[in-house]
Amino acid sequence: MKRIIRLTESDLARIVRRVIKEEEEKEEEDCSDLCMYFYPKQNKCFSLDEFETDIEKLILGWYTEKYKNPVYRWFFSLKESDPDVKELYIMSKYSDESQKWTEMDEMIFFYELASAYCNDEMEEYIETSLEHPCHVEKPKKILA
Repeated sequence: MKRIIRLTESDLARIVRRVIKEEEEKEEEDCSDLCMYFYPKQNKCFSLDEFETDIEKLILGWYTEKYKNPVYRWFFSLKESDPDVKELYIMSKYSDESQKWTEMDEMIFFYELASAYCNDEMEEYIETSLEHPCHVEKPKKILA
């Protein structure tokens, strides 16, 4: 049985506003994950694997947002608490003493580690890097 429902313009506007608000809240929730970043410039949520343009800006934004969040403090403290991550960090940081380790190098290190973590490949990533210590080098500068 079909029913006809009459809506006023204000009812319709209220429904549309509610749907838009729910979508925005859903998007914010999705972007709060360690593996996601909401990029205000494009008003879009990206997974770490989707960083293709403005990469250094995206990494900077992701790192700044996640580093400040106490929920993810455990991840950034892995360089002190996890022996393998600590070894990889030290090897990366001091592999080329002629080049100074910068704040962006630090961000790229954690971005690469987080990318591996988000793809459930962190253990493999660390093992592979540590198996070939002479091949571990400072994170590469990413051109924006």
